[in-house]
Amino acid sequence: MKYGTYRPIQYLILLGLCLVSFSSCVKKTPDATLQYIHTPPQSIPKKIHTQTGIGPYSEFSGRLLVIQKAKRWQVMLNWRSSQPQTGWLRLHHAASSRIIEVTWKNKSIQTRDNNDHPPIWKQSGYRYLQKQGINILPEDLTTFLLGNIPKGFTKKGLNEWRGYRGKSLIRVVWNPNRKSFMIMDMYKGSKIVLFIL
Repeated sequence: MKYGTYRPIQYLILLGLCLVSFSSCVKKTPDATLQYIHTPPQSIPKKIHTQTGIGPYSEFSGRLLVIQKAKRWQVMLNWRSSQPQTGWLRLHHAASSRIIEVTWKNKSIQTRDNNDHPPIWKQSGYRYLQKQGINILPEDLTTFLLGNIPKGFTKKGLNEWRGYRGKSLIRVVWNPNRKSFMIMDMYKGSKIVLFIL
């Protein structure tokens, strides 16, 4: 055999030795491709487009500011309603520790007050809710929160709607930046501001 010549099997042996030497020098790192296959990124939920651009908000906690001619107060609000016909809400006045729960189904409204002894569910009505500062029917508020316009309300400007309920003209203004509703009874002069937290 002349100097400088190699047989094919010698080439294969030399190539294998080189690959083993190279792989021992390279720092092993986690396989990002395998990690991606086993733990795929979470999909981004699609934005739901509503009639008014509001929500939809079917369940949330919030703050309710009540402004009347003679007084004003503030309560925490828990809300749960996925359709206008039925729902539940709770008002919590921190200063007095008073808690009022409200459920409604169609025109039937029931309330429970922890100031009552014992605190049991009672048949109630919209007038009771007005005493607690709620100046809009629960089904109307639910409709707005779900991104729709209640029957009888018409658009009067950017994020503003008005409609009559009996003698009262109800004005509703939505602030998308603060996620808040301003609801005013133009006849009685009462106003609430609902902040969605």
